[in-house]
Amino acid sequence: MAAHISAYGWPERSTRYGDSQVYWSIERPPTYRGYDRIKTAASTSEERVLQLARYWLQTCRASHKLCSARATGNWYPKRLIDVRQGTARLVITQEEELTEPYATLSHCWGKNQPFLVLTASNIRQLSKGIPNDSLPKTFADAIDVTRWLGIGYLWIDSLCIIQSGEGSKDDWLKHATEMASVYQNCVLNFSADAGDNPHHGLYSTRNPDLVNELRAQVGRKYAYIWVDGLCGYDVLASTPPACQKIIQTS
Repeated sequence: MAAHISAYGWPERSTRYGDSQVYWSIERPPTYRGYDRIKTAASTSEERVLQLARYWLQTCRASHKLCSARATGNWYPKRLIDVRQGTARLVITQEEELTEPYATLSHCWGKNQPFLVLTASNIRQLSKGIPNDSLPKTFADAIDVTRWLGIGYLWIDSLCIIQSGEGSKDDWLKHATEMASVYQNCVLNFSADAGDNPHHGLYSTRNPDLVNELRAQVGRKYAYIWVDGLCGYDVLASTPPACQKIIQTS
C-alpha cells in the first residue's frame, strides 16, 4: 500500500491503528489528478470515475509497450459481440475484417439465475442483433462501458461460447484450450466482482468517507490522514488528540 500512497504524493510514513494502516502528512500532499477526481465518488458508475478509467487505459496503451503489443488485433476469439452500433450483435471473427481491440467480461453466473446465453438455436438470431432489454444488467452495463471507452468489441463467455444444442460440447472444448489467449489478447477485462449473478450490474457503491482524506488539527498545524482498511469510521470520527497520538507514534 505504501507504493500506492506514494504514487499520490503521500509520504511513506505510516503506523498501525487497530486493523488499519494509517498514512499521514503534516503538509497537504501534491494532488494526483486521478485521486482528486474520484475521491468523493460514491459509485463506480459516476462519469468522473469512467473518465479516469479511460484516462488510465489511454495512458496504459500509449506508455506500456507490452500492453500496446497485446492490443494490436493480431489474435481474436472465434466470436465477439460487436458494440459499435446502437444494437449489439454477435459476429464470427473470421468473417469480419477486424483491426480494433476487444474487451472481456468476467462475471459470476450465480445459482438458478436464468439469463440470455448463446445456444445452437439462437445463434443466427443473435448474429442479427441482441436487443438490449434481453440482456441481464451486468452485460448491458459492460456493453455501455465498452462503447464509452471507445472499444468496438466485447467478449462474454456465455454469449460467445455455445452453451447448449448441437456442437456445444465441441465448441466449449475448443474455447477451453484458448481461454488464456482470450484474456491475454484483450485490451482490458471488466471484472464484475460485486455481483453474485449477471443481474446485479457491473458497478459497485461505496461509502466515500472510507476513502477520503481526513484533515485534523494538531496544535497549530493540520494533519492529513489516509486510512487503509475498513475501520475507517473509528479513525474518521477521532478527535484531534487521537489524531495527534497517531502522528506522534512514528
